[in-house]
Amino acid sequence: MPSLYSSVSNGLSLTADWLFKTLWLVESDRNNAKVDTYRKALWPEISGNVLELGPGFAESLRFLTHVTISDGSHVVDSNTITSYTALEPNVFLYDQLHKNAETNGFCVEYDHKSYPNCKELGTIPTRDNMVPFNIVRGTLDDPDNIP
Repeated sequence: MPSLYSSVSNGLSLTADWLFKTLWLVESDRNNAKVDTYRKALWPEISGNVLELGPGFAESLRFLTHVTISDGSHVVDSNTITSYTALEPNVFLYDQLHKNAETNGFCVEYDHKSYPNCKELGTIPTRDNMVPFNIVRGTLDDPDNIP
């Protein structure tokens, strides 16, 4: 049974994450305007197995190399990106993170160990050329459960 301190600490952490998500909904466009110049230069060069720490909403995915497939949709080039792992501690950002990954043609998967509620979340059907996008809840909130 968790202690009172642990329960209060967890509640404060969740409140801070929710507040950050609310702030980020407003500020992300302004942040993108500042950093997109750098993303445009760097992101097309990314290849292989990618690990992004703290992707937020993953707005930068649009700068990866994309290809058009037979159904006319644009997906991340599976010859360039083998897999993508997003290590994001804030579960309140997952809806938009998931949406941006799917919009860019990734097959979204959740790490069951770090985010057990992932079974409730759906994903788009996979196609042969879809790159896996793994969302891992990267947090040290529980030192006994480090992903």
